[in-house]
Amino acid sequence: MPSAGIHYAACDALFDALPSILWKSVDEGWVRFDPHAGETLLLAPITRFILDQLSTPGRRLSEDALNQAVLHEEPDANPAECRSQVRTALDALLDARLIQATSH
Repeated sequence: MPSAGIHYAACDALFDALPSILWKSVDEGWVRFDPHAGETLLLAPITRFILDQLSTPGRRLSEDALNQAVLHEEPDANPAECRSQVRTALDALLDARLIQATSH
């Protein structure tokens, strides 16, 4: 269940490195390579979509707002499954230190 008052935002390091980040679409999703960190990540399509939603400096969105954005993009999606996939994507992005949770 989403925590009230928690919003998600891209980490500053994401913006600092954006011009050098390389993306490639693959069958499994998106590969993201950061040459400065020497990291390669495989992101599921929904995870990439959420990262794109948060990749505007100063933008902070709640989990509910991200769920709505996904459902707007995929109106036939099952809302309960969508919520679960958004939560999984947020956890993956937090673990990869691409986004941060902030108190509203």
